[in-house]
Amino acid sequence: MNNDIIVKWIPFLEELFTKWRVDPDCQQMIYLDLLLYDYETLKKLDENKQIKFWLVRFVKNYWFSETSRYHYQYRKYYERYKPIPEEDEDD
Repeated sequence: MNNDIIVKWIPFLEELFTKWRVDPDCQQMIYLDLLLYDYETLKKLDENKQIKFWLVRFVKNYWFSETSRYHYQYRKYYERYKPIPEEDEDD
């Protein structure tokens, strides 16, 4: 159901992703959540011309927030499990 609204805003979302250098994993999570979001809410936002602001906040919260699903699923994992740098042995 949300496809028609989301497809209409893909160029704008891609522009945001490029501007903020959003990781492909995060982009995928954002698209998935948008597709699962309540259709009536998105429709109302689109009709009232408020969706652009809402999308900016949605993407920004996902990408920059330390409490987002993306942060817990990916960033926190990589922070926790960074490979240990090998020490150079200088004799």
